[in-house]
Amino acid sequence: MKIFNILLFAFLSMTACGRNSESKLDFASGEHVLIGNAAFKKVLAESNLTDIPASIRRADGKFDFTYGELVAFSGDLYRSPEDLDQDTGTQSWKTPLANNINGAREIFAGELDDIQKQIDSGKLDYKDNNIPFLTAFPSSYVSLAENNVDHFGWYNGKAYVKYHQAALDLVLKANKSSAPEKIDLLRRALLTNAFADHFLTDGFASGHIRVPRSQSLQWGQKNGVNSKAIGGINKFLHDNDHTYATTKGLLVTNARGDEWRTRSDGELAVASHLEDRNIALPIEAVELSLKELLSAYKNNKLPSSTFAAMNIVPWVSPKEDSLVATFPADLASDKLVPMLASIGIIWKLGVFFDFNENTARKYLGQLPSIMQQFQNDVMRESNDPVLQKTLPSKYIAAYRNVR
Repeated sequence: MKIFNILLFAFLSMTACGRNSESKLDFASGEHVLIGNAAFKKVLAESNLTDIPASIRRADGKFDFTYGELVAFSGDLYRSPEDLDQDTGTQSWKTPLANNINGAREIFAGELDDIQKQIDSGKLDYKDNNIPFLTAFPSSYVSLAENNVDHFGWYNGKAYVKYHQAALDLVLKANKSSAPEKIDLLRRALLTNAFADHFLTDGFASGHIRVPRSQSLQWGQKNGVNSKAIGGINKFLHDNDHTYATTKGLLVTNARGDEWRTRSDGELAVASHLEDRNIALPIEAVELSLKELLSAYKNNKLPSSTFAAMNIVPWVSPKEDSLVATFPADLASDKLVPMLASIGIIWKLGVFFDFNENTARKYLGQLPSIMQQFQNDVMRESNDPVLQKTLPSKYIAAYRNVR
């Protein structure tokens, strides 16, 4: 049991996509709260819709959430909008594996304090909250981290389309309904759209944009490499791909033509203000997502073209180094090993699942073919008529040539 607990903690440290000892979830949870709340506050003030609530109540009526809280809970701590909405358990000594909503909220609040300190001081300082999140959500934290493909580039765009479309369908039903059904459908639509906006905002985190998470797992299965070792390697890529500390971020662009250096987990607000592009653009994307939802409700009409928020979501600029060039197979040991070690305890415990320098070099030697598989998968998947309609053609083209 002791070894199992050690491996469990190592696995959490590996799969929660964070930096060094400051391991975090995607864009850190507090960052999701910040982005979601800022966007919702602005859109609500401009909507002129009196039936849109300032907070969103869970189905059982026991909890009211801000929009940003829902964005943070989604995907990382709950598997689906329905799981979030219908979670009626309360953690206690009798039910230690139940989800602790208020415990997670306390973690969010602490992270928001860290973000404000980043803005005030310009320093990268973000606490490690893996263990608190595990304590608050012991039944889902591990399984969701293990199956987190949808949080990475291209796949987070697909996930956004799926849940945003589901939210749009709900507001159309609400438009044709009367109270109390209308109120409940609006509530569910907002909750579902917050779920979509979690994946939308993930698309702005530099460590998520081009790490080939799905293709890496496929490669590991074919080559007999432990999935936890693959997770460790992906975390190494995620944590070291053009961080703010090394290059001031990853150079990206989007369908609208914006170009900027985006940040990774826990870096969003370092030496920044809310008006700076690395913060303002993800907030704008959520604003567009919400405006599109409320427009569909008001006008009883679905968007006729590309989902507006996806025009803001970035991909790697052609001016930026490719992932293969950033992590070459012949990277000197005095550079590679410190980067591997920087991911923390998972590197130290890699002996349990063959995560070592040799495994990493084997992977990096195959990274060109893994990235080619990434392109091939996008080429096939992007022929879906729904994606052709809802995703910008430039976004699709960029991921067909992901580098």
